[in-house]
Amino acid sequence: MNSLRKKIFILLSSPDEDHTASWYVNLFLILLIFFNVLSIILRSVRTYYELYPDFFHWFEIFSVVIFTIEYLLRIWTADLHEDHGNAPKGNIRFAFTPLMIIDLLAILPFYLPFLGIDLRFMRILRLFRVFRLVRLIRFTQALHLIYRVYAKRIELLIIFSIAAVFALVMGSVMLYYVEHPLQPEAFQDIPKTMWWVMGILTTVGFGEISPISPWGRFIVMMLAFFGVLLFAFAAAVISSGFTEVMDEVRQDKTEVL
Repeated sequence: MNSLRKKIFILLSSPDEDHTASWYVNLFLILLIFFNVLSIILRSVRTYYELYPDFFHWFEIFSVVIFTIEYLLRIWTADLHEDHGNAPKGNIRFAFTPLMIIDLLAILPFYLPFLGIDLRFMRILRLFRVFRLVRLIRFTQALHLIYRVYAKRIELLIIFSIAAVFALVMGSVMLYYVEHPLQPEAFQDIPKTMWWVMGILTTVGFGEISPISPWGRFIVMMLAFFGVLLFAFAAAVISSGFTEVMDEVRQDKTEVL
């Protein structure tokens, strides 16, 4: 029994090498997660759902069964991991980790109707399983390089993110108080103004409304200018990070040779 548990634990663990049994199991689960997200998206399109209702139904059952088996096996073998401790406390502790709670919430809505509890609207929680796509970092060198770049530049990127949020909030508040008296329907409240300002900062521009006061136009001009500078600096930081990481990769290869 212990040998079986060890084999299952290894199969469900993140693989250290490509094309092993564990690698294929994790790849299968990742692809199943991806197709579940795709299924949720396509299911909302009435044309597709009316054409293939049986497919969506049986694919959901198949997915829930697989995810349920994975969930139970992970808890059953959790005590084999050095970070979780001995059974049964280690298994219980592992069951209350964030990812396992997300997994439980993803499959629970399917079973509740059998108990007379209808929470089908909670199917959207299955989208939380998309967070498991981070396993792809282990499978592709390119994604691993991207992860290293962001890890090296995380502090600067956080600063840029804070600056963007600050500009979004301050710009929206100022624009609301300047334009709301003149265009109460266009700038109804600050959250709706934030939606429009987001388009200005990202240089997308939604085009539904536009400021008519001189101060409003000045604020928008400053926001657009700040948005261009902000994303230009962020791109430069990420680019320099890629250069640094690629130099490290070349140096590692040289040392190996």
